[in-house]
Amino acid sequence: MVDTLAAVVVALIALFESSTAQSASSVIRRVGPSAIPLEQQTYGFQKEARCRIFSHQSAVLKNKDHHALVFDGGIAKFKTRLNSEQVEVLDLNGFTGWIDLSKPFIVSDFPIETHKRIASDGVPVLSRFGLWDDGQDCVFVNGGHFFDADKWNSSRYFLPKENLPPYNIWRFCLSTRSWTKVYEDTQTNRTLGGSFVSIPGQDTNYYLGGLRSPRSAKETPLNVSYPSPNMLVFNHKTNSLTSEKYYSPSENYGYWHGQLIHLPIGTGKGFLISLSAERGLLNNPIVDLPYTSDETGEEVLFTNVLLWDIDRRTWANQSTSFINEKPEARTRFCSVLVRGQNYNTWDLWIFGGQRLIDGGLPTDDLWVLSMPSFVWSRISVPQSGFPVTTRSPTCNAVGQQLLIFGGYPPGAVVLENATCDSEYLKIFDMSDPGWKSSYKINTVYNTPDQVVQRVELGSAERRRPYQNPWSSTRLQEAFDYDLSLRKPPTKGTSKSGGLSAGAKAGVAVGAVIFGVLVAAVIALVIRRRRQNRQPQPGAAPPGQWRGDHGF
Repeated sequence: MVDTLAAVVVALIALFESSTAQSASSVIRRVGPSAIPLEQQTYGFQKEARCRIFSHQSAVLKNKDHHALVFDGGIAKFKTRLNSEQVEVLDLNGFTGWIDLSKPFIVSDFPIETHKRIASDGVPVLSRFGLWDDGQDCVFVNGGHFFDADKWNSSRYFLPKENLPPYNIWRFCLSTRSWTKVYEDTQTNRTLGGSFVSIPGQDTNYYLGGLRSPRSAKETPLNVSYPSPNMLVFNHKTNSLTSEKYYSPSENYGYWHGQLIHLPIGTGKGFLISLSAERGLLNNPIVDLPYTSDETGEEVLFTNVLLWDIDRRTWANQSTSFINEKPEARTRFCSVLVRGQNYNTWDLWIFGGQRLIDGGLPTDDLWVLSMPSFVWSRISVPQSGFPVTTRSPTCNAVGQQLLIFGGYPPGAVVLENATCDSEYLKIFDMSDPGWKSSYKINTVYNTPDQVVQRVELGSAERRRPYQNPWSSTRLQEAFDYDLSLRKPPTKGTSKSGGLSAGAKAGVAVGAVIFGVLVAAVIALVIRRRRQNRQPQPGAAPPGQWRGDHGF
């Protein structure tokens, strides 16, 4: 009864807080940066000023000096005071920020260090761009476009179309806290929404497709965007760039708003997984009007994934399978690739996004593509805890933790009055699925029980595509070689891939208690024998335990 009453009280409090927040949101004034004197624009990523960030990018850098989540660019909303009034400022994000991952923290209260651009330095503030990294100290900004929307375009970082620079690449390093232009040319087309990936061990970075939009260069036509057929390849050691036609299996299409992931299997450089979101015919313009709904192409289904053989420079179009349900097509989602230590599988996780139809309704779910079986599995989590920042967040994997940074409520347009969410970082435990309130260090990813059971990873048949043939002999050989280097799952483990963290903790506690009891019994037996040999005054009769507390 008490528990029921407590639950009712909690529900009433939550309802009251929700209604209060909505009421407060309706009266909060949203302004552009020009409404605030330049010397008073002191807002940033302090805890009290955080509101929203999206269309940014992030990466994890780690070396002997630091382990950090670095983010840059995009569009932001900050909280500040204007003449004693609480307001929200719609500004372009001129900050490069980083979060220390070398020690634990809670998501409701963690520091963000920042470096703020000086507008006159020429470092671009881009959205829907590519962020490459060397894995250790530096990130590289390329592609994207220069956002243009009411209020946001009064930012000090806004550039009118006639002032948009040619294609260039800028580098920021944590060790120096500074930006450097490392590449520029007038022949390469800057595109927005291309998919990208870095392979630090090969000093190589890729940027695939995207749209050449009205705000990507000063020479581009107004009100239309064109899909790009190019793949840019950048070497961050030599600062050299090449551009080639990538031409997926459907040679008439370009792709955008997808994800590009490096799959390091085989004896060569591996494969690039292209998980596309939208596509369009190369010579057909996409309507792209300012201040209206975003450019939208044809949806790309998850029934297939494209894999680029880096060494042979050829595509494989691999069919995927579904158990009972399948993920719906989406755009503006994020993804990570992790290696399951318990079953030696490669697990491709996707989070969030929004539909291309129905006004951009949210795709508020998580899915895993288990490879080499190429089977999709939906991850079951309580819907009540699912965040609403599913449009254009970024994802990074650290151990078993999925770090989801930023994002915006989904929709066909960017709404000025979207409520603030000061918890920029969401943490999802991929091994023991659920949302977490804190970040931990030194975790290890294991494929979760949900996936193990659904895909039946204990079966030898799951070491190849389920219900589908291999699309490429090279792909099959690469997976076979990868599996030959790994130890097979330990025999005798449960079908679910081993005990969960809670079960392991229970076993450990039980073992300790059992050990204590055994030690106590041995001690009492020894004591009894001594008592039998040398009776003491007041000793209990033989065959009885002294004391009144029992055993």
